[in-house]
Amino acid sequence: MNDKITIDILLKYLSGRLDVHEAEKVSRWIDASDENQARFRELKQAWEQQDLSGQGFSSDEIERSWQKVRSETVAKTQDPSGDVSPGGRIIMFSLLQKVAAVLLVGLVIGYAVNTYFNSLEKPAHLVQTTETGKREVLLADGTKVWLNKSSSLDYDDDFNTVERVVHLQGEAYFEVAKDPSRPFVIHSGDMAVQVLGTSFNVDNRTNGDKHLVTVTSGKVAVYDQNDSLNRVDLVRGEVAEFGRTTRKIIKTENRNLNFLAWKTGKLVFENSSLQSTLVTLEDHFNTRFVIPEDIMDDYRFNASFDNQPLEEILMVMEVSLGLEFESGEGHVSVKIR
Repeated sequence: MNDKITIDILLKYLSGRLDVHEAEKVSRWIDASDENQARFRELKQAWEQQDLSGQGFSSDEIERSWQKVRSETVAKTQDPSGDVSPGGRIIMFSLLQKVAAVLLVGLVIGYAVNTYFNSLEKPAHLVQTTETGKREVLLADGTKVWLNKSSSLDYDDDFNTVERVVHLQGEAYFEVAKDPSRPFVIHSGDMAVQVLGTSFNVDNRTNGDKHLVTVTSGKVAVYDQNDSLNRVDLVRGEVAEFGRTTRKIIKTENRNLNFLAWKTGKLVFENSSLQSTLVTLEDHFNTRFVIPEDIMDDYRFNASFDNQPLEEILMVMEVSLGLEFESGEGHVSVKIR
C-alpha cells in the first residue's frame, strides 16, 4: 500500500464516495501490480460479506486496524517455508471479515453496491488530447473550446439542460456562448471559473505551483472551490494566478504576449531577454536549452513568427544576437560565437 492509496480511500472507492478522477487513480493503482490486486480482492471479499451498521472511524484508526490485522494474520498463517497454507487462507479471510465489520461501519450495503459501480463509470462526455495533439470542441450550448496537448475536458449528460459545468485538466481556451440565465462554470483543480459569455485561457498544467486564467474579452470570476469568498473578478487584459499551496489568488495585468501561442502558433518577442525568450521556446516546442553560466543575459530580442519551426527561429536569433545553437540529445546548447 503506498502513501497515497490508503485503506480509507479504498473503502470510499468501494462505497462510491470518490469522484471520477479519484476513482480512476484507484483503478490504476489496483492494476499496477499483482500485490495491489490481491490486497484489493481481500478487502472487497470481506466487504461483500458484511451486514454493515454503526459509526465510522478516522483514516488513522482504519489504517492502524488494517495493518494490525494483516500482521497478525500473516504471523498465524505462514508455514516455515514462508508460504500461506490452505488453512491459513481460511483464517486470513475470517479475520479480514472481522476487521471489515469494524472498518466499514456506518455504510449501507445497498447504497455501497450501487454507488460503487457508478463511481467506476467514466464521465458521460470525455475529450482528451495526446502529448503532441490539440483539439477543438464545440459544446451543445455553442461554446467553443480549444484543448492544448496533454489535456482533458469532461461534462455530464445534463450539460446545457440544467446547468453548464465542465471539468478541465491541463490547458484550454474558451469562447463561451452567452446565456445570462445559466453561468458557465469550469472546475480546474482547486480553482473554479464562472462566466456568462467571454473568451479566456485556463492553464492548470502540473509543471508549476500556479493555475492561470487570462481573459481576452468579457469578464470572469475566479475563486477557490473550497472558499467561494476567496475570489477575484477579471476583465480583458488581466490574469489571475491561483497558488496551489498558498491558496492565494493574485490579479495582475497580462504581460505575456505568447500565452495563446499554443493555440495560434504565433510567437511575438518585444525587447525580450535571452532567458525569457528561451523559456517561451522551451514551453512552445517542448525542448530544453542549456546556457553556460558565463553568458550574461544582456541580450534583447525583437521578432515575430507565425507557425515557423524552431530551427528557423534559432537561425534568426543566431544572426540577430550573435549566438550559436547546437542540438544535442533532448536539448539545445547555447554558445557565443
